[in-house]
Amino acid sequence: MRSKIQDSLGQKEDIQDQVKEQHAVWSRKKQIKDKLDETETKIESLQNELKAVTLKRDKAFENIQELRKQKFSLLPELYHCTNAKLLAAQKDIKVLKELSIVENGNKAFRDDYEKRILPSLDSRLLSPYEKPLVAPEKPVDSETETILRPV
Repeated sequence: MRSKIQDSLGQKEDIQDQVKEQHAVWSRKKQIKDKLDETETKIESLQNELKAVTLKRDKAFENIQELRKQKFSLLPELYHCTNAKLLAAQKDIKVLKELSIVENGNKAFRDDYEKRILPSLDSRLLSPYEKPLVAPEKPVDSETETILRPV
């Protein structure tokens, strides 16, 4: 009977050891799960932040595109000039001549050109025909003759 009791005590100790191991595994599992939840929360917040930053970037890009469109819509003559440059680069002289004839015959185009070019001409003291506004001064001779009066 003693042997049975010792065997049962031995089994009981084994069971208690297994229960202790199981509790240790559960506590470790709980720690890992807590860390996992914390990490998932961080990932979720970072994803939300990424979405916000991406939206902000997209809005900034759209704003830049809109500003570029406005810039080019305000400067249609830039496209005109670009068109003339492209024709000149392609050496399409016939079409380039036609374009210049159309521009020269267009009163609105000439008026707009004068309006845009006049500030530049004013800063360089030139007339609309790029001639100096003021006649150039003649240099003054440093050697002047002195005239003596008879006394």
